[in-house]
Amino acid sequence: MLLRIVIVSLLLAAQTLASPSLIEQTQFRRPLDGMHDPISITPTVATHTPPRSHLDDPIGAAYIAGYTWYDYQHNGSAGKMIAVDDLGFVHVVWMNGLTPTLSGPRHVFYNVWDPSTRLFRFDTVGVEVDVVNRAGYTCLCCLPSGWCFPAFHEITSDTEPHSAAAMDYQRYLGAFTMTEPPWCWDPWGSTLPYVWPKISVGTDSTIHMVSTESPMSQENPYRIAYSRADPTWDSLGAGIQIEWDVVGGDCGFLLIDTTMVVGANIAASKTSDRVALVWMRAVEWTPGPAARYNWDNDVWMTVSEDGGYNWGPRINVTSFAQPDMICEGGDTLVCDRDTFRVHTDAEVIFDANDNIHLAFTTRTHFALGGYGIRGPFTWEMQSGVWHWSEDRREYTPIFNDYNFYYTAPDSQQLAHTGNWQLNIQRPSLALDPLTGYLFCSLQHYEAEWSDQLYRMGDAYISVSTNNGRTWSVATNVTRTDGGQFAPAGQSLSERDITLADRVTYEDGRGYLHLFYELDYEAGAVVQEEGVATLNPFFYQRVPVDSISLTPTVSPYWPVLHVDSTGYPEAVHEPIGTPLPDDFALSQNWPNPFNSSTQIEFSVKHAAVLSVRVYDVLGREVATLADGRHLPGVYRVSFDGRSLSSGIYFVQLRSESAKLSRKMVLLK
Repeated sequence: MLLRIVIVSLLLAAQTLASPSLIEQTQFRRPLDGMHDPISITPTVATHTPPRSHLDDPIGAAYIAGYTWYDYQHNGSAGKMIAVDDLGFVHVVWMNGLTPTLSGPRHVFYNVWDPSTRLFRFDTVGVEVDVVNRAGYTCLCCLPSGWCFPAFHEITSDTEPHSAAAMDYQRYLGAFTMTEPPWCWDPWGSTLPYVWPKISVGTDSTIHMVSTESPMSQENPYRIAYSRADPTWDSLGAGIQIEWDVVGGDCGFLLIDTTMVVGANIAASKTSDRVALVWMRAVEWTPGPAARYNWDNDVWMTVSEDGGYNWGPRINVTSFAQPDMICEGGDTLVCDRDTFRVHTDAEVIFDANDNIHLAFTTRTHFALGGYGIRGPFTWEMQSGVWHWSEDRREYTPIFNDYNFYYTAPDSQQLAHTGNWQLNIQRPSLALDPLTGYLFCSLQHYEAEWSDQLYRMGDAYISVSTNNGRTWSVATNVTRTDGGQFAPAGQSLSERDITLADRVTYEDGRGYLHLFYELDYEAGAVVQEEGVATLNPFFYQRVPVDSISLTPTVSPYWPVLHVDSTGYPEAVHEPIGTPLPDDFALSQNWPNPFNSSTQIEFSVKHAAVLSVRVYDVLGREVATLADGRHLPGVYRVSFDGRSLSSGIYFVQLRSESAKLSRKMVLLK
């Protein structure tokens, strides 16, 4: 065992400096997706970097985990790049570009913060997780006992990129073994690149992963695939490897849906076998600018109640209203109808009562124009982060500002956020198990910009004390100040911000665990924005009592619709049905009925229930509903054409209640 650990540690310490040539196999793919980097450029390198103690006035203590030249960490949802275990050890992962050249060596690095020493075990460097030519776009999940599983996609010199996961041989050792889900093949014998994985682990140590396909062109949809695995240990408790199950199809992946953005995410419950998978899907699948699919989306979700073996129906959580393209009245503000759409990121988490919580980013969307005097470019950055919960089925704003944009002084140019970036974005949720409070971190670009007019971001955190129904005014917890027109090396912008999924307590005080990259040059080099800088990653311990409890005042609550402040003429139409007041079964209508009748029932909290019809002898004659239902009002039809006239009973039954109504079939 010792020899195996030593050998693997030596392999992980050796960093491959050779970079594979990937232009030939990626020339028909998206040129700036950050996966293959087919553009061969060596960015201009900043000549100055500020002192490592850059933080002017952070809330809580901050510790450097490592560095990267590769400022771009994720295309959309980031998953969790940080986790905390029951012993208080904090685990982090990041994508480490080892040189300023984008096509240079790029690997996944890991570090762990020791609560006894208040230091990272692997100094401010970290250790390499993968042993391939190239890897990145990483996140992780951890068991309470301290076993952690980084996920990422890897590239070897002779294969397409592929999702992978790793496990440590011993907790906190930093010597990883890496495995991949089964490979998929197209009809022509080529491997299908399922990449950009997100990962979560269940109560039984089952690993759940969602990956997104890299398409052959911008016009083809991406396939979203689920995979499942089990970590294995030997008789002495040392980690062996991750063993992947065959969950569907011919290659072990289960196809969930298709999308046009890289933003799928997944979460496993900490109290049951439930698993929730969320993704973004285009509202309208029509020809048009490919970039539109980054933001013209609904949020979709599917849930497994049995640990990923079976999945429920695909649910459109947002169901945005379609615009009236004819618009005979000519008022585009009215005909546009719902002028929000979901961007490329979504977060999902379970609370202590096993209810699902989503957080997602929206931006304004005006299919017919009519967006006023701000002009066609300013609204592209206007955005907000919203919350939705399974138990309440309400949409509430966490942080938004749709009147927020900046034009640099003495310049006709707009100070912009960069490609794929919005003014407010990238939510990450955490739960306080002691109080039940929900916390959400996010990235907010502020009124500071670099000398190339890329705006700088800070990390903000908001809290909800009532299970997500309302949220507090967000607190800026990093509070960096890069100044105006800051040159490369002095432009301080936090990005790729994630929270560990739970609060932990020490000496009676609760702490949030925040992880982010401090980009010394705003913009993204992989998108040909700005220049390359060597950027640190920070772990920040944020006391929960430092987050403001002042409630936010927003004109958008509780309707997820048009900005009524900027556009008072807009029509507000509620999304979904009002939340039921109780578990109830209404009298069927009509009653008596001839042949068919309608039956309505309501569910206040998500529950597994059934609706069945019985005759006077107690024999079941029909099953109208059976399975888990989200909160809402439902209506089902009962067709009695094959039955004789008489009295029947409809019964609504859950795990804790039973209701019945008498119906009369009269032919």
